[in-house]
Amino acid sequence: MFQNAGVELVDEYVVLPSLDSPVIVVQDSSTTMLWSWRNYLTVPPGAAWSAGPAYLAISLARRLPPGVLSAVLPQRLALGRVR
Repeated sequence: MFQNAGVELVDEYVVLPSLDSPVIVVQDSSTTMLWSWRNYLTVPPGAAWSAGPAYLAISLARRLPPGVLSAVLPQRLALGRVR
């Protein structure tokens, strides 16, 4: 799509979600995704009633390969330049 407009894709970013709005934008690479997932994924504040299941889900998600994580996150940001 962007190639037809004369735009070259420079980089792609994944937007990590929260319950309210996106919290952080990280480069879509295994290293940055893995680091971000391990350091920013946490149980949301005020979710004490669901802390047990949430911690379980988080620990399982942290074990997934970074490529799986970036594939399931719906929001992306593409950085391009005009050729």
